[in-house]
Amino acid sequence: MKKKFNFVPFILLGILILNLVLHFIFKTRYNSFRTTFNYIVYFASTFVSFELLIFHLCPPFCALLLFLITRNRNYKKSKYFWGTKSEQRFYNFIKVKHWKNHALTYDDRIFRGKNFSKENLILSMTQSELVHEMIFLFSFLPITMSNSFGHFGLLLILCSIFALSNLPFIFIQRYNRPRVLKMKKSRESICASASSTVPSSLNSKT
Repeated sequence: MKKKFNFVPFILLGILILNLVLHFIFKTRYNSFRTTFNYIVYFASTFVSFELLIFHLCPPFCALLLFLITRNRNYKKSKYFWGTKSEQRFYNFIKVKHWKNHALTYDDRIFRGKNFSKENLILSMTQSELVHEMIFLFSFLPITMSNSFGHFGLLLILCSIFALSNLPFIFIQRYNRPRVLKMKKSRESICASASSTVPSSLNSKT
């Protein structure tokens, strides 16, 4: 089966490069010619560059954070890791099951169950959740631009939009992970019971 090419990483990288170029060009132009057009492009390119840099820099830090978390073997026992029943009811209410497969992902191969063991799939889900949670928090960093540009209210609205765009991906991972964990535990219990019955059957034959 031919692999489907994922354009999302290249589109995001292209947008980042374009806005970085526009930022430096229009920063110079705005310092020389303080027109409304130069100001708008300078402001917009600075904001988008800021947000996309956060988006691209968060994953490496989350990989390190996940490594530190998983060093503690009891991390899967935490309530935060498993979620709560009320949380799952909320995900059922907003019908995550029906739209989760239509969400755009940076690299959807890491979430295909056929490609990895259940343990690695769980780690991939956890890393994805951590990435989007960190991006959610750091999305508000561009508010500091208000020191140079002003427009604190506008920046707060734009930062909120960027932050909220990460919530669906957090919901998807927190909806899926408890189910994969239960599948993993169920398979382990079946394997354990099967392995315990094999010796007794062999002994009866002998």
